[in-house]
Amino acid sequence: MYRYKNNAFRVLGLMPDASFSDIMRRVNEIKVRYSVGMDVSFPWDFTWMGAIERNEENITDALQRLEDPKLRLQEELSWFWFISSTDKQAFELLKERKRKEAHETWNSEASPYAPMSTTKLSALWNQAVLMHSILLEKEVNLRYGPRQQANPELSDSHWNNWRFVLNRFILVNSEEVFLQLVASKAKKINDPRLNVNKTQEIQGRFLSNVFLPNFFFISQALISKDYERVKKHANLINGIDLPVSVLKQGLNKILSYHISMVTECVEKAGKDLSRFAKSSKEDDVAFLYTSSMNQIGHFMQEASIVDINLMSDFVLVRDNAAQLLRNISLEVNNRFKNYSLAQEIIEKAVECAGSTYQKQRLQKDAAVIKANAQIQSAYKKAYIKLKSNNNSATGWGWLIAVGFFVIISFIGNFYEEGQKKRSVYPTSTSTSTTRLNVQKLGNEITTLKVTVQEEENQLKIMKEGLEQKENQITTLRSELNIMSGWQYNQGTVQYNKLVGEHNLLLEQMEKLRAQYQQDIQRHNSLVDAYNKRG
Repeated sequence: MYRYKNNAFRVLGLMPDASFSDIMRRVNEIKVRYSVGMDVSFPWDFTWMGAIERNEENITDALQRLEDPKLRLQEELSWFWFISSTDKQAFELLKERKRKEAHETWNSEASPYAPMSTTKLSALWNQAVLMHSILLEKEVNLRYGPRQQANPELSDSHWNNWRFVLNRFILVNSEEVFLQLVASKAKKINDPRLNVNKTQEIQGRFLSNVFLPNFFFISQALISKDYERVKKHANLINGIDLPVSVLKQGLNKILSYHISMVTECVEKAGKDLSRFAKSSKEDDVAFLYTSSMNQIGHFMQEASIVDINLMSDFVLVRDNAAQLLRNISLEVNNRFKNYSLAQEIIEKAVECAGSTYQKQRLQKDAAVIKANAQIQSAYKKAYIKLKSNNNSATGWGWLIAVGFFVIISFIGNFYEEGQKKRSVYPTSTSTSTTRLNVQKLGNEITTLKVTVQEEENQLKIMKEGLEQKENQITTLRSELNIMSGWQYNQGTVQYNKLVGEHNLLLEQMEKLRAQYQQDIQRHNSLVDAYNKRG
């Protein structure tokens, strides 16, 4: 937030190329002038960055930062660069508070059509530093507060300027000339403590340091429930080509409290659900659902505003919350047969899911529960119709038909359906006129029975393969949390590959399942026909 306001070169009124003797002379000069009550000001004070407190503590702190070679390089990467004659011309304008004219002066060197050079990069850099310093000082001094609508003090031009600055720094960081300039600055500092590895490390953290204020503003806006401001900054950082590692690190820092609170709630609710005995009531399970959502709903909502592209570790937390809701839905569906409530819970689970993999799994579950709820609703309507006309044979027939189809196996156990179907084949006692037809039915039933058994075996194998893929995905997803750099990129590629293989296998299993169910129905129809003719 005080990247420029408290910059050591600004506090001491020095150029970035100042030698150590220059620094010590300036420190002694400031102390002497303060000791006799003289005012201390320099051409580089730039009042739009905020007031400078040149007390003894701040002077000593600035001196210590410039004495440390690593900190000095960071200070140089947080200040203007004086490289070309254009830079000097622009700075003369800045001394006169002519910021717009200075920006336009740098435009002459920052043409997008000109090849990249040290002079052009310096102009691009200084334009970004100028605008960045203005934006930071404005937002630091702007109060936070509960707000659902846009702050009139932060107009569209304000956010456009933010977008300009952040994209400009990303562009500069991607240029080879920038790397060369950073290495050149490190070489001029001429300190063995600042080796090549340390220099590269500082350069590698450059974007993280640039975006640090934006993540801070989001945190403060969340605390103050200034959600409109949260959305604006979240749209900024999620809408530009920021390296994944930088974005993830920043988002994790913002959502660390959200992650811990939701994780704690999900773990506690999971233990409560596992302790429920078979004698527990439906109200107990329903209360567990509502109380859990009341506790985590607020955190889930805030995280969804911040982590728009689902890049943070909160994605894993969302998946865990979705799994908890799925387990509660399973309990309501299987034990209490309250399919409408089970549908509400599983749909909330789909909404909570963070990863595409988890969402696709839950959508399959939701389709099954939705069918259960629709059939149960139809059953209730038929029952009401039957009560109003209990002498109607059609009513009884409708009730029996609907009641038969209500019995549906729940999620994931579809291959057991065939084992629950009839498999008794009575001896034929038909007359000579129908014996051939009965024998033909028996042969077809026997053939179809073999086919169904083969399909059952294939479904079991595919289910085992699916579970293996799920375990691999879960393990890799946990490992991604501690990966970084090229390892994280390779891990992400492997993760996406596993998810693709899982979804393909799931699709193949669904097709086989559909064929299996058709064969089961055909098999049962033939058995009924065989029994009637036998």
